[in-house]
Parts: sequence; C-alpha cells; structure tokens
Amino acid sequence: MKIGFIKLGLKTYFNKCGSGQGSNHELVTIFELFKKNGHNCFMISGSDKYEKYEDVNSLDYIFMFNGPSTLYLGKRTVMLANYFQPYVDLINNTKTPYIYFLTDNRKEYKISINSNFKRKPNLILSQEKENYGHLEKIILIGQKKKENKKDIKFAMLLNDTKPKRTKDALKFIEWMEEGEIRGIWKKKESKWLKEPIEEDNVNDYLSKVKYTVNITTDYWWINQKYYEYILNDVICFHYLTDGSGLAMKTNDFRQVMDEIELEEKIDKLEANENLYNEVLNKQREEIKDSYLDGSFIYNFINDKLKK
Repeated sequence: MKIGFIKLGLKTYFNKCGSGQGSNHELVTIFELFKKNGHNCFMISGSDKYEKYEDVNSLDYIFMFNGPSTLYLGKRTVMLANYFQPYVDLINNTKTPYIYFLTDNRKEYKISINSNFKRKPNLILSQEKENYGHLEKIILIGQKKKENKKDIKFAMLLNDTKPKRTKDALKFIEWMEEGEIRGIWKKKESKWLKEPIEEDNVNDYLSKVKYTVNITTDYWWINQKYYEYILNDVICFHYLTDGSGLAMKTNDFRQVMDEIELEEKIDKLEANENLYNEVLNKQREEIKDSYLDGSFIYNFINDKLKK
C-alpha cells in the first residue's frame, strides 16, 4: 500500500535534535511502523528527512495528523497558513481516501467542524469514545520500562495549557505539601513548579516516581501520559479524565474525586504493602506486548481500512 503523510501546521522532525519532536512523534511513529511492515510511505508535508511527495493521486491512502491550525484562516500568522492552506487545498482537490488522526482535543483541531475542509475524512481516529482509535497507546511503541529506586513520592508531568487544569494540579500538590510538577509554565509562581523533563529522559524520571494523578483538559479524553506513567510503575490516579472508561473503569481504586481522597488513598497504599502490590500488579496488566511492539496499533488501523 502507498501512503502519504501530512502534518498540519508543522514541519515533521524525524531526527530529534531538540527540534520539537514532542509534537510530531505520532506521525513519525506511525510512518516508521507502516514502513517497517512493507508499505511505501511518503511525506507530503515538510520534514527534515524526506523530499515532498507530489504524485498524491497515485496514493492508496493519506494519513493526516492534526497540528497548529485554525477553524478560520487569517486569524493567525501567514507562516501558519503556509503549513496549513496547501494541504487543505490538496485534500479538497484529490479523491484519494484519507484518515485524520486527532491527538489533541482542542476545538480548532476538530476537522468535523472545520469549514475549510470540503471533503471530510473517510475515517477519524481519536482519543475519545467517538472515533476511538487507541491513539494514546502510540507513545508506548518501542518503549521499555526503566528500573530505578522510587525516591520521588509524588510528581506530575503537566504543561500550563488550560487555567482550570493548572489550578487543579496545584490544588492537589499544595494539599499534600510534597512532590513536584514538571512542565512548561507561563508563570512559575509556586515552589512546586519545576523545569520540564526532556523527552529522552521521561522514562528515566518516571521510573523514580511512586505516585501521580492524571488530569486532562477534557473529561472525555484519554491522554498519552497515562500510559507513560503505568509503563514505569507509577501508581496513576485519575481525576476528571477518561469519562467514558476507555482506559480505566469508573469503580477503579485509582479514581479520586478530590485532593483529600487522593491523599487518603496514598496513605492506605503506604501503610499496606500488600494493597500497594495488588494495585501495582493490576496496573501492570494494562501494558500489553502488542502495545510495545506496535502490532496492536498497526493491526487496528489496518482492520479499520478494510471496513
């Protein structure tokens, strides 16, 4: 199968080198996964490794990934339009079927309400119940768990993206009065806010963390951090996230309603080693070998294409 890849609004970096790989890894991972499985893969949008593929009509599929864009062109910079408008035109003017990979829950990325695209996707894959595509598991492909002493009792990986989530995160850690939040922050007005962890060092860092709480910007969304946490044996509590129960059942011990319940449950685990091991071992069962070698995602996408 011949597949063309598009990243909206961004250049794709296959060679990391500190070039913003974090916002591109889904495309890079899926590109390399399909290439490894014998498909002919081409970059239609710009990248640091491949020349742009022009013969779009000869492709069997286009895989398009969300990136910085806007519902209405002209609201943002000309540079953004240059990385967005040509691919809008391309999609509208070709009959090649395409899949839209939605890995961000912000409204401006939702192609179903984007009036610029006159031709809607043949398939949408996302991280929510509607169009669920298990995309949060992409982060696991090729990963290995690191073993380290758990000498950081509580920590969160979180960027300052929405005011409510930021306030919720600070509420949890200030209540417990221990731990740290690592991420990119507009203002570092709290002693609990620390510098972000570099992408290549995330697993090393998380292997030292014992507990965390996962908060998303959308109650119905599953984020990829959840699987990064549990891969590295971080007991991951949930607060206002995964409302459809796609990753964690609603009656799971790790579901918490507020910071008080979080502290109470951590205290229980600290006081009862058998309970801690029970929760940890149950959490470990959520990581399948097929997630790590990429076969689950590959087979899932292929099965969707056949329908």
